[in-house]
Amino acid sequence: MHAPGRGSAGRNGSKTDLQKWFWEDALTLMQSNGTQSGHYHPSALIKVAAKPDFALSRLTEWKQVLIETSGSDGDHDAAKLHRFLEAAMSGDGDAAVRDGVVAADETQARAIWRLREGVSDAMTTAGYVYKYDVSLPLPRMYELVEDTRARLRDAGVEESAKTAGYGHLGDANLHLNVTSLTGRDDKVLDLLEPWLFEWVAKASGSISAEHGIGQCKPHFLHLSKADSAVDLMKTLKATLDPQGILNPYKVLV
Repeated sequence: MHAPGRGSAGRNGSKTDLQKWFWEDALTLMQSNGTQSGHYHPSALIKVAAKPDFALSRLTEWKQVLIETSGSDGDHDAAKLHRFLEAAMSGDGDAAVRDGVVAADETQARAIWRLREGVSDAMTTAGYVYKYDVSLPLPRMYELVEDTRARLRDAGVEESAKTAGYGHLGDANLHLNVTSLTGRDDKVLDLLEPWLFEWVAKASGSISAEHGIGQCKPHFLHLSKADSAVDLMKTLKATLDPQGILNPYKVLV
């Protein structure tokens, strides 16, 4: 869900933070109401962002969605957003929204976005963070978070390795973060890789989402791309950069 630079919606932007039982329904609501972006995270992460030293073991599992809209008429846009929130909380349709708030002005909107954008830094203060950026079918996005927790619990490291997930609903991107409270831990890393990438591949997802393949995952590229696709990439690379001088030794050699 971390998207620096997306915290500003313009002069007439409005935002709402929906606390939900079933986060999947938020996407349906957003699509039916023409909202422009949606960011998902458990309410637990709001507590981490607001108070980094909050005990991770006390974090709850309510889901929240941060929705941003923009238009040419601030008053009209705000009225529509209020109606959207009222409909979402009334129980109409398939969504089950427990609570929500609409920012009254840009100051409040920026404050809400600061919570969202501060999550990553706040989690880092708790320990060493293993970060993963993946894409998954929407119904399975949070399933990965739950399965990761179960895997760490079965290995006896759940108390020292805390898992959280947040992401972009519209893009089906999940940022999975596992914080090792005792610092870098090879046991935790071995539990996560390659298991996590294989889990994503079996779920018909992609091991690389908005941040690209990076320098740590090229050897797992085959889990998301067929051999023919990788061969085509190599052919294009050799054609456009025969001397290998453009961003060398990163993904394709």
